[in-house]
Amino acid sequence: MPTTSPLTAPAFAPLSWSSWTATGADRVTLLQTKLTCDTRRWAANGGSRGFLIDINGRLIADGLYRPTGDLVRVYSPTAQIGGAIEHLDRYVILEDARFDAESAPRVCLWVHAPEPGSLHRLLELPAAAVADRTLAENARGVRVTPFEPWPDGCWLVDVPASEASAVTTTLTAAGWAAWTAEQLAAAHIIAGVPEVGVDVLPGEHIPLEAGLWNGVQFNKGCYLGQEVIERLHSRGRPSRRLVQLTWQAGVAPQPETDVLLGERVVGGVVRATVAGDGAPVAFAWVRRAALETLGDVTVAGLGSPSSWVVVGGDEPES
Repeated sequence: MPTTSPLTAPAFAPLSWSSWTATGADRVTLLQTKLTCDTRRWAANGGSRGFLIDINGRLIADGLYRPTGDLVRVYSPTAQIGGAIEHLDRYVILEDARFDAESAPRVCLWVHAPEPGSLHRLLELPAAAVADRTLAENARGVRVTPFEPWPDGCWLVDVPASEASAVTTTLTAAGWAAWTAEQLAAAHIIAGVPEVGVDVLPGEHIPLEAGLWNGVQFNKGCYLGQEVIERLHSRGRPSRRLVQLTWQAGVAPQPETDVLLGERVVGGVVRATVAGDGAPVAFAWVRRAALETLGDVTVAGLGSPSSWVVVGGDEPES
């Protein structure tokens, strides 16, 4: 792993996520049959990350599901919301359930707040929301919720467009560094946090292939695509995995650069960057047959990696 962590100080960056809603008396019941997470836990944990997948287990959309009042508010990568709503609408027959994109213009930010509670104090939000990991909203309509794709300390801030400038000014004045979207993308690679829609593609990849354990629960009962997920989980042998490769020095490889084992192509680079200590770091998809010998693989121009890790590793202990 790189010696320089991308999360060393408070920072914020633009985030290409948006909100949508599930309403109607049957909203949670219907979502239970379509999501990889267990909606029965939401009352206790304030919601969770979950994936919509198709019958073959392939991703349709990432999502942070937050029950609040008479609706479930969902945050997803903006480009995936239309597909998510279209997919769910297909299964509404007699159920009282409706899925709608956010109508009012809003802006989402990714925020790293290393001191627990600092962001909520600054934006005048309930302190209890930090410990409870719930969606909180202040009097100006600014919403904050944990951003589960990242480790603790990272938040999604959802701001009315009219308040966006004031919020970013407040953050900057309080010492938060304003990152560009490119800096956030580099931080994803260095921290080993894949993006659904960039590193993990809807229609192509299965969540477990990318180690996205925190959006999948294995004892929730039946849902669309469950058979594929359970088969991969029980056998523990996806045909490919997303890996993070690191070299001590050099130039970051270009996307689609081949990953080789000897002369055989066993994968390809998705994207790469150079960490603050000068170490090139890359995400790559690698075939299962090469996972036991990742230290022997090579990438053109860089040779064998000095270190590597399968993203997400094996299933973490519950």
